Amino acid sequence: MVVTYRRYLDMPAPSIRETRSDATRARLVMRAAKAFGTRGYAATSLDDVVQRARVTKGALYHHFADKRALFEAVFEEEERRLMAGSMAAASGGRDAWERLRAGCHGFLRGCLAPAVQRIVLLDAPAVLGWERWREIDARYALALIESGIAQAMAAGQVAPGSARIRAHLLMATVTEAAMLLARADDADATLLVVTAEIDTFLNGLRAREVP
Repeated sequence: MVVTYRRYLDMPAPSIRETRSDATRARLVMRAAKAFGTRGYAATSLDDVVQRARVTKGALYHHFADKRALFEAVFEEEERRLMAGSMAAASGGRDAWERLRAGCHGFLRGCLAPAVQRIVLLDAPAVLGWERWREIDARYALALIESGIAQAMAAGQVAPGSARIRAHLLMATVTEAAMLLARADDADATLLVVTAEIDTFLNGLRAREVP
């Protein structure tokens, strides 16, 4: 810790130019997220984004090669928020099993947000392509799911097996449940159904005798 702290002290402070550049990028992502979340990718123009962010087109191209690159940054930010909400929900669980279950439920509740549905579940697979969308999604979610399953296995609440393979299967199940929410006429009613089905899937992983 001391070594890390000293190294931190030795690091040069960011310049005013770097600070301003970071602030500009953050503002562009924030404004683009609002536009993509309400209008969708196809109906959002870069001219609209720079106008909302009050920056020049040149400033946008300094940070992002094109509209797709800007959208990818917005998508990653939405993924981070979704995972933060999932982890916050999981933190209220009284044991490893309840944390795993609550985390899945928290993720699905987060997917009720219209902007999340539009950006993460509807536009991202089409704009980024399925492989890139899945790669980013897995980067943020897969390790968390695998850790949750591994902890429940260590506690004897989940039957012995491969935490990695189970994480892939559970992630696929939860992702498909989220897709159903994004396309549902009544998302709240659908949430009740899909969370019950997620619980059924999770219960299939439980050890026969839970401590």
